[in-house]
Amino acid sequence: MRLHGPFGAGAAEIRGTPQRARLERPGEAPLTAPGGEALARALFGFPLPVEALPWWVRGVPAPHRPARVEAGPDGRPLSLEQEGWRIAYLAWGRFGAWQVPVRVRGEGPDGVQFRLVVHRFRPLAEGEGR
Repeated sequence: MRLHGPFGAGAAEIRGTPQRARLERPGEAPLTAPGGEALARALFGFPLPVEALPWWVRGVPAPHRPARVEAGPDGRPLSLEQEGWRIAYLAWGRFGAWQVPVRVRGEGPDGVQFRLVVHRFRPLAEGEGR
Protein backbone atom coordinates (compact mmCIF):
# COMPACT_ATOMS: atom_id res chain seq x y z
CA MET A 1 0.00 0.00 0.00
CA ARG A 2 1.41 3.40 -0.94
CA LEU A 3 0.50 6.38 1.21
CA HIS A 4 0.93 10.08 0.46
CA GLY A 5 -0.01 13.11 2.51
CA PRO A 6 -1.18 16.43 1.05
CA PHE A 7 0.95 17.58 -1.90
CA GLY A 8 2.82 14.25 -1.82
CA ALA A 9 4.31 14.92 1.62
CA GLY A 10 5.00 12.02 3.93
CA ALA A 11 5.20 9.42 1.18
CA ALA A 12 5.50 5.89 2.53
CA GLU A 13 5.01 2.32 1.40
CA ILE A 14 3.75 -0.49 3.62
CA ARG A 15 4.37 -4.11 2.69
CA GLY A 16 3.91 -7.28 4.59
CA THR A 17 2.04 -10.33 5.70
CA PRO A 18 -0.08 -10.89 8.81
CA GLN A 19 3.13 -12.07 10.55
CA ARG A 20 5.49 -9.27 9.43
CA ALA A 21 5.07 -5.68 8.27
CA ARG A 22 7.57 -3.20 6.86
CA LEU A 23 7.27 0.56 6.41
CA GLU A 24 9.58 2.24 3.91
CA ARG A 25 9.98 6.02 3.70
CA PRO A 26 12.41 7.86 1.42
CA GLY A 27 15.64 8.76 3.20
CA GLU A 28 14.84 6.76 6.34
CA ALA A 29 15.67 3.31 7.58
CA PRO A 30 12.81 0.82 7.15
CA LEU A 31 10.69 0.09 10.21
CA THR A 32 9.56 -3.50 10.75
CA ALA A 33 7.14 -5.05 13.22
CA PRO A 34 5.62 -8.50 13.81
CA GLY A 35 2.45 -7.50 11.92
CA GLY A 36 0.46 -4.57 10.58
CA GLU A 37 -1.34 -3.79 13.82
CA ALA A 38 1.97 -3.75 15.76
CA LEU A 39 3.48 -1.48 13.09
CA ALA A 40 0.55 0.95 13.38
CA ARG A 41 0.87 0.98 17.17
CA ALA A 42 4.62 1.71 16.87
CA LEU A 43 4.00 4.55 14.40
CA PHE A 44 0.91 6.19 15.85
CA GLY A 45 0.74 5.02 19.45
CA PHE A 46 -2.64 3.36 18.96
CA PRO A 47 -3.85 0.34 17.01
CA LEU A 48 -5.37 0.53 13.54
CA PRO A 49 -7.13 -2.47 11.96
CA VAL A 50 -4.44 -2.84 9.32
CA GLU A 51 -5.54 -6.30 8.18
CA ALA A 52 -9.09 -5.01 7.55
CA LEU A 53 -8.12 -1.74 5.83
CA PRO A 54 -7.40 -3.24 2.37
CA TRP A 55 -10.95 -4.61 2.34
CA TRP A 56 -12.58 -1.50 3.76
CA VAL A 57 -10.96 0.85 1.25
CA ARG A 58 -12.51 -1.27 -1.52
CA GLY A 59 -15.95 -0.92 0.03
CA VAL A 60 -16.30 -4.44 1.45
CA PRO A 61 -16.04 -5.90 4.95
CA ALA A 62 -13.01 -7.99 5.87
CA PRO A 63 -13.78 -11.69 5.41
CA HIS A 64 -14.55 -14.11 8.23
CA ARG A 65 -15.47 -11.35 10.68
CA PRO A 66 -18.96 -10.18 11.66
CA ALA A 67 -19.99 -6.93 9.94
CA ARG A 68 -23.03 -4.76 9.33
CA VAL A 69 -23.26 -3.06 5.93
CA GLU A 70 -25.71 -0.29 5.01
CA ALA A 71 -26.25 -0.09 1.25
CA GLY A 72 -27.57 2.85 -0.74
CA PRO A 73 -30.26 2.69 -3.44
CA ASP A 74 -27.61 1.82 -6.05
CA GLY A 75 -26.44 -1.17 -4.00
CA ARG A 76 -23.07 0.33 -3.09
CA PRO A 77 -22.22 0.53 0.61
CA LEU A 78 -22.89 3.81 2.37
CA SER A 79 -21.25 2.53 5.54
CA LEU A 80 -20.05 -0.57 7.31
CA GLU A 81 -19.40 -1.45 10.92
CA GLN A 82 -16.81 -4.04 11.81
CA GLU A 83 -14.44 -4.68 14.72
CA GLY A 84 -15.75 -1.61 16.55
CA TRP A 85 -15.06 0.70 13.59
CA ARG A 86 -17.61 2.62 11.53
CA ILE A 87 -16.53 3.25 7.94
CA ALA A 88 -18.45 5.83 5.88
CA TYR A 89 -18.22 5.85 2.08
CA LEU A 90 -18.72 9.50 1.15
CA ALA A 91 -18.05 9.27 -2.60
CA TRP A 92 -17.34 6.64 -5.24
CA GLY A 93 -15.37 6.95 -8.48
CA ARG A 94 -14.65 4.91 -11.58
CA PHE A 95 -11.14 3.87 -12.55
CA GLY A 96 -11.35 1.84 -15.75
CA ALA A 97 -13.63 -1.13 -15.05
CA TRP A 98 -13.46 -0.58 -11.29
CA GLN A 99 -15.83 1.45 -9.13
CA VAL A 100 -14.13 2.19 -5.81
CA PRO A 101 -14.66 4.51 -2.86
CA VAL A 102 -12.75 7.75 -3.40
CA ARG A 103 -13.64 9.47 -0.12
CA VAL A 104 -13.71 7.34 3.03
CA ARG A 105 -13.99 8.30 6.68
CA GLY A 106 -13.40 5.88 9.53
CA GLU A 107 -14.00 6.19 13.25
CA GLY A 108 -12.98 3.57 15.72
CA PRO A 109 -13.10 2.83 19.38
CA ASP A 110 -11.62 5.55 21.58
CA GLY A 111 -12.46 8.20 18.94
CA VAL A 112 -9.55 7.37 16.59
CA GLN A 113 -10.38 8.70 13.12
CA PHE A 114 -8.95 8.51 9.62
CA ARG A 115 -9.83 10.03 6.27
CA LEU A 116 -8.85 8.64 2.91
CA VAL A 117 -9.00 10.34 -0.47
CA VAL A 118 -8.18 8.23 -3.53
CA HIS A 119 -6.83 9.99 -6.61
CA ARG A 120 -5.55 6.92 -8.46
CA PHE A 121 -6.45 3.26 -8.29
CA ARG A 122 -4.73 0.29 -9.86
CA PRO A 123 -5.61 -3.25 -8.80
CA LEU A 124 -2.61 -5.36 -7.87
CA ALA A 125 -1.55 -8.15 -10.19
CA GLU A 126 -1.47 -11.65 -8.72
CA GLY A 127 1.42 -11.87 -6.23
CA GLU A 128 2.21 -8.14 -6.40
CA GLY A 129 2.65 -6.17 -3.18
CA ARG A 130 3.49 -9.14 -0.98
